[in-house]
This record gives sequence, C-alpha cells and structure tokens, in this order.
Amino acid sequence: KLENMIRRIREVSPRSKLVIISSVPRWHVSAVHAFQTSEKARIGGSKVYARATIWPEVDSALSNIASEYAATFIAPTEQLCLNRTNQCLISLENSDVLIYSDYNHLTKQGSEYLMGVLSERIQSVLHANSQISK
Repeated sequence: KLENMIRRIREVSPRSKLVIISSVPRWHVSAVHAFQTSEKARIGGSKVYARATIWPEVDSALSNIASEYAATFIAPTEQLCLNRTNQCLISLENSDVLIYSDYNHLTKQGSEYLMGVLSERIQSVLHANSQISK
C-alpha cells in the first residue's frame, strides 16, 4: 500500500520531500483512432484534444494521502486536460505528433512534453526543501 510505503520512508528519512504523481488519462480507443476521429478542437490553432477517461476520485484519494503525510501531489490531468475535464491533449502544438502510443502509454515525445511541464513543479518542491534545510 502507498500509505505503508510513505510511512516507512518517513521513518527512515523524516525530512525527505515526497512527490506523488497520479496517472495520465486513458483513451477509450487507440490514441491514433482518437486523433483521427477527434473534432480536432484546436485551442488557439495549436493543440488537439479528444475525449479520454480521467479518474478524479483517484486524484482526490492520492491528494488526501499526500496531505496526510506532508507530500506534494501532482495530477497530470492538470497539464494534459482542459480544466481537468475529459478533453485531454492528444497531439503536440501544430503537429500530428501524438503524445500517446496506445491507450495509456506516452510516446517519447509525450514523455518529454509531460516531464517538461512537470519538472518545473518538481523543481520548486525540491528548491523549497533545500531552503528549509539551510
């Protein structure tokens, strides 16, 4: 269980900064099919979004666990979906490069994109930790 693992980490290293990252959206059909059949709702003429499954109840549970154990929670849906709805990014700006290779796995470009947007948040968590320990 996640809570047991966090408890153990806290016992061994109580000052550790923990980050819990939730799952990415899952497609009802293959990412290629979702892209081909999407209305290609380009926001500002750039990104393509399509309907995907998201799990707000999982995000809520993980967020609660993070709060309980003084960890930081990050939900990729905040970066990948419009206003945390089920309209989620499927291709990068001005391209037909898909960020998913299938129903639930990111392509290399998708991983690089997601880590690019998440890295700022993770870096701020690590930076805050280094300021506290000084």
